Amino acid sequence: MLLYKDDWAEAQQILNAWWNGENLPRPVIQVIAPRSEPHHDVPAPPEPNSLEERWLNPDVVIGRALRHMARTYFGGEAYPNLWINLGPGIAASYMGSPVTFAEDTVWFGRNHHMEWDQVLSIEYDAENKWWKATQRLVAEAAARNQGRYIVGTTDLGGVTDILASLRGTMNLLTDLVDHPHEVKEASDLILNLWHRYYDELDEIISTGQSGTSAWMGIWCADKWYPIQCDFSAMISPAMFEEFVLPWLREQCRRLKHTIYHWDGPGQIPHLDLLLGIPELDGIQWTPGAGNPDVGDECWYPLYKRILDAGKRLVLLGMAPKQIQGFISQLGHRGVLISTWAATPDEAEELLKNAEAWCR
Repeated sequence: MLLYKDDWAEAQQILNAWWNGENLPRPVIQVIAPRSEPHHDVPAPPEPNSLEERWLNPDVVIGRALRHMARTYFGGEAYPNLWINLGPGIAASYMGSPVTFAEDTVWFGRNHHMEWDQVLSIEYDAENKWWKATQRLVAEAAARNQGRYIVGTTDLGGVTDILASLRGTMNLLTDLVDHPHEVKEASDLILNLWHRYYDELDEIISTGQSGTSAWMGIWCADKWYPIQCDFSAMISPAMFEEFVLPWLREQCRRLKHTIYHWDGPGQIPHLDLLLGIPELDGIQWTPGAGNPDVGDECWYPLYKRILDAGKRLVLLGMAPKQIQGFISQLGHRGVLISTWAATPDEAEELLKNAEAWCR
């Protein structure tokens, strides 16, 4: 049991069954709702004195998360997930990329890019400011856990996306033609560093909980992580196969479970190559800004290809009203949906209805 989730043991069983490919009576559904009254009183976190403190001060970061958790009902397989958010692809900063903090995101490598000799000489740096800050935040989150939440691994980023932060996206696009050997050598280097960061963070997190979590908000009893390559939206399937796929597959081999973060229509041409990775468990689709939302029927043919290939399908942020139509068209086996409700009672009603729609 978690303080903010009485039925955590049951949710863990369902998530274990989903990872194992078992047939469940309904999709895995993570539904949150605001509580009419907080679970208990949690004081507001201290106001940060700077943008950097907003992201790096443990009292601010953990206090803000605890206040949100106490005011949230976690229904179905939703759970309080305190993942240390330091921006998408923070691992680039551990390798020397400059960091720019904004109110709602963090940027890496803006207006500064490494030359190839710098990239290929990157080594693990235990004293890197941002790596030490990440470890400190994760250690504080684990120490203050006390059965209240699950600590999720920070958003390390994808191997090729990290390289794009170091070299610059436009530079890397031409590098695929002009410096293919360096791109592959750097990808090997980044991959090995990535897994060292992951393993060291996992060692800290595991002192206070069993299992792993990440920004995607899915718990797993074993080591798992979302893998990705947002950069691939700008390249052909042939280039994806040569410069991205081998390192994605190696991550799938090194981790017990993986879900690919498939982001935007530019990545649709790579679907068959992704589905051809035997070790990849599933795909999470993000339609991208300006496109129909994740529950729109226009994406159903893609979802069917994923499910027909025996992969799990993760759909984050589907509107509650879209779930019944989805189930009627595509079924529920291997599917995980996150959604919301106006009240805890509505959340529970949605879960009951979903089971009935699956019969």
